[in-house]
Formats: sequence, C-alpha cells, structure tokens
Amino acid sequence: MLTVLAYGDFTSGEIHGHATRSYYRNQFKNCLAIGQLQALMLRDLAPHFDQVNVVYVPGNHGRRTPKKDFHGAHDNFDYLVAETARMHCRKLENIHFLIPNAFSVNLDINGVGFNVSHGDDVRSNLGVPFYGMVRRQKGLIALGAVQGGPRTRYFCMGHHHTASSLGDIDGELIVNGAWVGTDSFAYNSFSGYREPSQWLHGLNRKYGITWRLNVKLKHKAEKRGPQRYLIDGGRDVGPL
Repeated sequence: MLTVLAYGDFTSGEIHGHATRSYYRNQFKNCLAIGQLQALMLRDLAPHFDQVNVVYVPGNHGRRTPKKDFHGAHDNFDYLVAETARMHCRKLENIHFLIPNAFSVNLDINGVGFNVSHGDDVRSNLGVPFYGMVRRQKGLIALGAVQGGPRTRYFCMGHHHTASSLGDIDGELIVNGAWVGTDSFAYNSFSGYREPSQWLHGLNRKYGITWRLNVKLKHKAEKRGPQRYLIDGGRDVGPL
C-alpha cells in the first residue's frame, strides 16, 4: 500500500498577484492543469501498488481570503486542485482520496498514528520555526491524551521548504521539502534557496518509520521545462 500525503500549496494562488504572472494568467485554469498533472503522476504510480491512498490538506497560498479563514478550509484553490485530480482518477479503482474540510488531519497509516498539516500556522522565533513546531506537537499530544484517541507518533508538515526532522521521546516531527528551490521573493528578501526535495518513507506497523529517502528533485535538464508531463487543453493526455 502507498499513502501520498499532499501538504498543500499546489498552486501559487492569488494572494501575491501570482495568477497574473502564471502560465495561463487565470487561476481556475491553473488549478485544472495542476490537478490533471497530479492525476497523471498518481496514474503512473497506481499499477505498482494494490492500493494508493491520497490525502489532501490545503496550504496558505491557495486561500481566497486576505487572512486565513479557519472555518473555510475548502475555500482554497488547493481544494479545486484536489477535486480535479480525484475526478481524473475516478476510473482507477485502487486509488482512494481523502480531502477533508479541515486544515489538518489525523491518520492511521498501517496502524501508526500521523498528524498532517501544511504548517503555516506555526510561528517562527528569530527565523527558526522549530520552537513553534515543538509547541504545537506537544499540544496535540496532550489533546490526544485527554480525548482518549490513538497515539500520534509522527507530525508531518511542509510550508518551510526545508527537508528536516526532529526526534522526540514519543514520536517525530517531519518537515517536508519543496518542489521549487526558490522564487523572486525568497531570493530578494533573504537570499533563500533550498534544494528541491520530497521525503519518501517506509513504515512498519510495529516499529514505525524504518527507512527514509530524501528524494532530490533538481535535474540538470530542468531548465528546459517539463520533460514527462505536458498539460495541453486541446490534447488528450491518455486514459485516467
């Protein structure tokens, strides 16, 4: 079984005027294309697993309000991306989608508890987000104990564009990397660059995460544009 955790920020959204500088110059077209792109990737994964579970939570870039609306998780362009991917994969019987109307979700993956969120709610201190992440982790552990729910061992988030992890006595905080290395804001504001990467983990019911691989996404040919997937509104991209 494969579980794909989609942390949000699938699109640059409208909050910083990115839509007018995007390929389609239209945020709805952007989302439809991104959702189709993700469906193509899931389609290619599906034959190699008995079951593929895909979990989508929204990020901050896709929000449609000036400030985050904590009651409006689906009022977000990431939701449109997720539903578009689900629509394209509707005929693939071994792919299952979970798109909760929430900014975070607790999961049981192979008998192991996970909490998944984008991570934009975490406050940094002197530019370092780990203090805020740990505070959030401790709070969620305490809340889970009070409610009597299953133990959450792994807390996963993105947002900070830096692949990292922080172990604890009872669990681990996992921060995923990003698909992009930098952008004009990060470069000019604080000379920021992170190597594009994504975490890949192996999970055992008894021992939890037993192996991990930080998949490097940068490729020598990336400057030439997409090499495998091409979204073209007038061309059939194959059966989904």
